[in-house]
Amino acid sequence: MRFVFSFRPLPVAGIQGERGMQEKPAHRTVAMVLFNDVLLLDVTGPMDAFAIANRFLPAERQYRLLTLAEGPAAVRGSCGLKVMADRRLEDLPESVDLLLVPGGPGAYDIALPGIERWLPQAVRRARRFGAICTGVFLLGPGRAAEWLSLHHPLELRGAPGKGVPRGQGRDRADLRD
Repeated sequence: MRFVFSFRPLPVAGIQGERGMQEKPAHRTVAMVLFNDVLLLDVTGPMDAFAIANRFLPAERQYRLLTLAEGPAAVRGSCGLKVMADRRLEDLPESVDLLLVPGGPGAYDIALPGIERWLPQAVRRARRFGAICTGVFLLGPGRAAEWLSLHHPLELRGAPGKGVPRGQGRDRADLRD
């Protein structure tokens, strides 16, 4: 059995007064990168959190949710479920408030050279970025400190002696403006 789902926003005219995601007007854009063997829980959990927040926010403050992938074909999650991205990687909007990289076996078991080449410049364009669980491996070996110096409100902390030295990142990780 095959399922295909997408976080495509509903047409604005069709959701006036109803619950749902909106294409416009959007106050903040959240973009999630998709790749083969992604853990779909890492995708759907955060996206649902923003979608639920949209139910309680006025239209002008709602999140615009987008998914991005290397190509136009469906991406197969680690459970076998296929997902269609809203856009290709190169079609990342100019203004992205939060770029998220989910985890899963695809983040550490297979080579994703296209995403690995694209991600550094995409992170520089995004206002904030984050990795969910093993999505951090797509940052590249030894690159976490470099990424955190890009003026994003994140601090990686690991076991003592690991991660980013204190003060190199910021102490908060939130989405408040």
